[in-house]
Amino acid sequence: MIEYTRAFLNSQCDKEFVRLMVRRIIDGKLIENRVWQTVDSNIRDKKNTIQKLTYDLTEERETKYLFPRKTTSEKSYVEASWKFASFMIVHELQKVFVDCDITYEFKNIYDIYENVTVQRLIHIDWK
Repeated sequence: MIEYTRAFLNSQCDKEFVRLMVRRIIDGKLIENRVWQTVDSNIRDKKNTIQKLTYDLTEERETKYLFPRKTTSEKSYVEASWKFASFMIVHELQKVFVDCDITYEFKNIYDIYENVTVQRLIHIDWK
């Protein structure tokens, strides 16, 4: 069950997008399954070399076509929507992987023409 804060309920963001993104990641166990695949491959290879996973919400097949509705032209509306979605995903994952280090990060990537692409990453570290 997703927990909603007062800050989220009172915010100016696309609440439907946030709920859809969190449910798709958590209920679909997308990140959880990816962690277990990595752990299983470590066991099969008899190595424990990979102990960290980075999941890119903006590039993965299951989430890359989800966007906040732009009811206003404000960039803060879209950023707030992504921030709340990422925060809730991390919060829910911490309930599953209780002693792992789970964080989110927004990374600006610049191309040669100075165009900016934002990567929205979830990091899980179980070292």
